[in-house]
Amino acid sequence: MSQAITDAEFSSLLKKHSFVYEKNPSVAVSFSGGSDSAALLLLMNNWIKNRDGLLTCIYFDHKLRKESSLELKYAKEISSKLKIDYKILTWNEKKPKSSIMQSAREMRYKKIINYCKKKTILTLMTAHHFDDSLETYFMKKKRNSLTPNLSGIPVKNTQDQVQIFRPLINVRKSRLIETCEKNKLKWFKDSSNQNENFERVRVRNCIGSLSRFNKFKLYKEFKVKSRENKSFEIKLAEFFIKSLKFDEYGKFTINKKNFK
Repeated sequence: MSQAITDAEFSSLLKKHSFVYEKNPSVAVSFSGGSDSAALLLLMNNWIKNRDGLLTCIYFDHKLRKESSLELKYAKEISSKLKIDYKILTWNEKKPKSSIMQSAREMRYKKIINYCKKKTILTLMTAHHFDDSLETYFMKKKRNSLTPNLSGIPVKNTQDQVQIFRPLINVRKSRLIETCEKNKLKWFKDSSNQNENFERVRVRNCIGSLSRFNKFKLYKEFKVKSRENKSFEIKLAEFFIKSLKFDEYGKFTINKKNFK
């Protein structure tokens, strides 16, 4: 049976992933209304209030689903319950006719990051978890990707000077649901998660249909490939640190023979 995540465990997760934050940290959580982001919002609020920080719940309304109005209302309700700030952002621009999910994701990040910069919020947290990362790995594997691309979702990266941090990336979704249930938090289920027109939904259903043995085999393979990918990235970074020569005005040179 899955166990709820405690405040102590969440704090240790932040430390394990080397979460860098300023004095009186200012952090935003990208909130979708689902169990994942609801659990993250709760845990992060408990952590940050003990450090005299500021937490902001940001809900992005894609204007694509009817239930988004209910999720928007819930974003306001849970923010009020937790006594934190909230911001509603919307996608009012014209929607593309194809690749709608990718475009929605890009617009969501763009607008949320712009808001964070405007409010000098240094860190944006998202509630991506182990199951999301495994699905990403599986999709890349189907496309015959190789290291360094054959991996899941990174713990952190930086976009336009805002730190994107995913503290729950090694946590199973079942534990996030348990965290919400234990703390009596409601959540919404995204209807698009049932639409097999989207690749991620097909992959999720495919993984769900695997036998216990094949699931275990996939998990083990994913962990091995993730370690290999991390090792490759470290070697690559070390090579460029040693090999790049920086000149004036942002120009740099590298030895062609060494690079090959």
